[in-house]
Amino acid sequence: MAAAPFAEDTPQSPFELVREARVVIRSYYVGPQLDVKRICAHVYRDSPRQIKSGIAIVRLDGTSGGETSFAANNPQRPHKQNQPQNPQNTSSIPTVMTDAVLASEFKGPFGPLRRFVVLFPYGSAVFFNATESQIRYCLNRARLYTPAPIAAPTTDDYSLLVRPNAAEWFVQHPDSMELREFSVNSIRVISQVLAQTVAMDHYEQKVDTMLDRFRSLNARLEAEGALSMDKTKLFKLIASNNAILTDMITQLKLLDRSDTAWRYGRYDEMWTSLREDFEVSERFSTLEFKLTHVQHNTKFFLEVLHNKKSDLLEWIIIVLLAFEIVLCTYEIILATEDRRKNSSDGDDSNDDNESEEHQGKAIIVKEQKSVQ
Repeated sequence: MAAAPFAEDTPQSPFELVREARVVIRSYYVGPQLDVKRICAHVYRDSPRQIKSGIAIVRLDGTSGGETSFAANNPQRPHKQNQPQNPQNTSSIPTVMTDAVLASEFKGPFGPLRRFVVLFPYGSAVFFNATESQIRYCLNRARLYTPAPIAAPTTDDYSLLVRPNAAEWFVQHPDSMELREFSVNSIRVISQVLAQTVAMDHYEQKVDTMLDRFRSLNARLEAEGALSMDKTKLFKLIASNNAILTDMITQLKLLDRSDTAWRYGRYDEMWTSLREDFEVSERFSTLEFKLTHVQHNTKFFLEVLHNKKSDLLEWIIIVLLAFEIVLCTYEIILATEDRRKNSSDGDDSNDDNESEEHQGKAIIVKEQKSVQ
């Protein structure tokens, strides 16, 4: 096992042991092939950030500590003047954060209140404690860095309750989780699963649209007994079907384990629990079944189009053969007529020759009689 690159959060004072914070997480799918490096370079060039394995973690400007996210009914909460202050400026934070700097961002009582966005190259963006204006700004800019932006991005929400004094390290609830320590590793694991699930929502919509098209084609074929579909459109459906399955395996990496979960056992438990809560494996199996069904439909319609083309070619061959037979018959008739004409001309010439011979003989006989 590799050594842990991040130090885990540990309570710094009794004050931290009694604080609770709720982290609001919202995930969106913007579009495929999101250019994360260009977004960081142009949109968030002055914001602290880290890019690793193509995934960017960006601290959003205007982070506010506030006290509204903390549990209001905490009886052991100390007086406000004894509470540590959350620094508002980020001038002391380097623009490109190292592992150590990024890990330190989540230390202390205000760690769970940091506002971050995690950007994934396959098109997902996961926000932690971000305001509506920050989310709108990021999504509007991100649409400019994807070749096919989604008109209505798929989205999902999740809630994380950070309780430093909790007995269990994490407790999974439907659509929420209680966590004892909030760290960058937690962000990596949670954001990965949420990014995958909103991307799968988008692919599920695309596959359902493809199935609807094939359903209408099957209904038309059943009613009319004939298929009227452009072969180019069918090829596009085949390419889209193959691209979806390839993207889910190679881009979303639904069959791969999280790097953080692979390195740390308890994060592996968190990763597994999150995938079970969002039913990632079951949804992938369902999508795979639907894609296989689409493949069977495309194969059927390709065979229908191929048979239709074969029938057309057969009729063309039949017409050509019929034309050739007619042409040969016509040539035979012409040849017969020519022979018949030539034969008739030959008979006429023979009759003329015979009449001339008779006339010649008659003249000779007549001359002989006159001489006698």
